[in-house]
Amino acid sequence: MPLPLSRLTSGGVPEESLRQRTRDQLELIAESRPDLLIASETDDPADFAFICERDHVLLAPEDPDPDLDAANRLQRYFLDRQDVFDDVGGLADGPVRARRSRRYALPGRRSPGDQDLLRTLAELDRDPAFGPDFARPNHYLHVAGKCTCCPATEPTETGLTEPWPPINTTADAGADVNVVVIDTGWYPPAAQRSWLQNVDGDLEPQPIPVPPGQLQEYAGHGTFVAGVVRAVAPACNLHVLSFHVDAQFPGGGVLEEELVQRLDDALDRDPVPHLINLSAGCPTRLDRPLRAFEDWWLEVQVTHPDLVLVAAAGNNSSPGHFYPASFPWAVGVGSLDRDGIVSSFSNYGASADVFALGRNLVNAFPLGDYTCRESPEAGDERTFGQMLARWSGTSFAAPLVTGLVAAEMSAHQLAAPAAVAAVRAGGQQVVGATTVASILPSPFPPYPV
Repeated sequence: MPLPLSRLTSGGVPEESLRQRTRDQLELIAESRPDLLIASETDDPADFAFICERDHVLLAPEDPDPDLDAANRLQRYFLDRQDVFDDVGGLADGPVRARRSRRYALPGRRSPGDQDLLRTLAELDRDPAFGPDFARPNHYLHVAGKCTCCPATEPTETGLTEPWPPINTTADAGADVNVVVIDTGWYPPAAQRSWLQNVDGDLEPQPIPVPPGQLQEYAGHGTFVAGVVRAVAPACNLHVLSFHVDAQFPGGGVLEEELVQRLDDALDRDPVPHLINLSAGCPTRLDRPLRAFEDWWLEVQVTHPDLVLVAAAGNNSSPGHFYPASFPWAVGVGSLDRDGIVSSFSNYGASADVFALGRNLVNAFPLGDYTCRESPEAGDERTFGQMLARWSGTSFAAPLVTGLVAAEMSAHQLAAPAAVAAVRAGGQQVVGATTVASILPSPFPPYPV
């Protein structure tokens, strides 16, 4: 039975409440990250195209020939145009691995504007000596959509006392499978819950200051994701890495160059992960792939050929690209409602290889009070007293697939890529040119709320 396609998208302009929610989210990001550029297609931030670092770009790895090296070529370009630029810029400091993209600080323009980086990139694109792939933005990956740019909903209280979907009754599902979740971090008290015992990870950073008992925006996202993995694969070895490289910038995102460093940290762990879950992503300039991820994968596919990265497909009801889910080597996961229909918020084209339940999941969440900051619920006060919340988004469909793959690996002694193929083969097939598996809710009991 094919997936019903009629509810994938309304085909029109997003309703105003959704656009206002996007504005609210972007305001939160702009407050905490003045170093970021929000590139908008119109004067309305709700039409933003992508988010990136304001003054830096990513260049190709170092070339052994100094005359051909991208950084040297770019410096010569700026030097020849001192009527436009006030300096030549240069490579930024930071850890660099061989054959990895490099971060370059752009010089200022003598006639400054709000989107200088975009003007400079457009000029490089038009120059036949460079072209559109020469320099790419250092994109900001967020948790996990575009419009909206973060989870599909804010967390909501639940009357349930256990997770939903419920804990897998096959107690050894996922045994000997190593999973790393890279997300907002880990809330240690959640390890008291039966399905999260022996999970550990980086502490979730806290905003400064913190009113007692007040939960920040996106708090608990990583813990919730970890809980979904463990509910499906309760015996897997699971560790949570925080992608907050700088604790001064709490919130729902991270620059791609920083996030790739966390992917490296995941692979440096002992035991080495079989599966990495990344419930974050972003649209990109000109729909070009994330440069830092491209270079990372070129290296990783040689050193870790059986690694699988599972990524959220995004929450902007779009068939367009959303990276890293759109990479052919990643497993991009879109969201289903419990009736098997693609969720209204879910991406469904270039970024979705598989669909899984992503609407109204219930799982672990920090204790505390939460004030909604996004329309239409802005100002709504919510109290979480049972260490559980109800939440929706492709962020939570992705770990369900991660858990299913882990369970398949342990049940049949499969490598991760073979387990992905088996999980997809067990789902329905979408009609059309692209074959996409769908994990329907039929194995799970009816949602009781």
